[in-house]
Amino acid sequence: MSARITAFSLLVFACAAAGAAEPADIQSAGCVAPGVEAGCLVVNGFKDKKLYNILVQNNPPKVGDAISFKGKVHSGVTTCQQGTPVDVSTWKLLKMHCPVAKPAADAASSDAAAAPDAATSKAAAASKGATIVKDSVKAWINRMPGSEPKLIVTGEVQVTSTGWKVSLMRVEPQGINPAAILLKLEAVPPSGAAGQVMLKIPVRYEESPPHGNYTDATIVNGEESVSVKVTQAS
Repeated sequence: MSARITAFSLLVFACAAAGAAEPADIQSAGCVAPGVEAGCLVVNGFKDKKLYNILVQNNPPKVGDAISFKGKVHSGVTTCQQGTPVDVSTWKLLKMHCPVAKPAADAASSDAAAAPDAATSKAAAASKGATIVKDSVKAWINRMPGSEPKLIVTGEVQVTSTGWKVSLMRVEPQGINPAAILLKLEAVPPSGAAGQVMLKIPVRYEESPPHGNYTDATIVNGEESVSVKVTQAS
């Protein structure tokens, strides 16, 4: 009888162990941003569009870094309570531009931080007066017969006065996804007197032939960004 009970107990234990799921493997890439809670780091995946709360034991990345990372879903709750928590095993720094909001802790100590260079200050000032009209952005590849394929990205930029000059420029280097093109809005405010009025200015980018087989296009403007799908016109 005792032997039967022991055998049965072992069988139950084995079944329970087999049914316990291993933490899921996670592999993604994106820009590191500050979480809602102090000290927390989050990454919004470039491809999967998922939000991850990255937990790095040693040498964590900095806010504003573009990284790829691997790890497993964290077991249990975290104080961050934002996104999927991931115990990161390895991460790698990527060479690309990340529009990231300034962390609250950094803002509090901004007086002690080094002053930004003139180009950064100018870009930040420009982005405050020029905003991408999100629902105006469109991207397509023109494959009409008789002409070379051409990527075209268009949209509108809302500005706060007359005299603005706006254009779209290709970001170099590009991100890790070759099917997604990154563009940045170049917005130059008026140098002299200007009429204070809200205006929408059309903006356009062309690339012929396209440097890649694009499926997505993203326009970055300071801390904001707009992403759209690239359609085919033939």
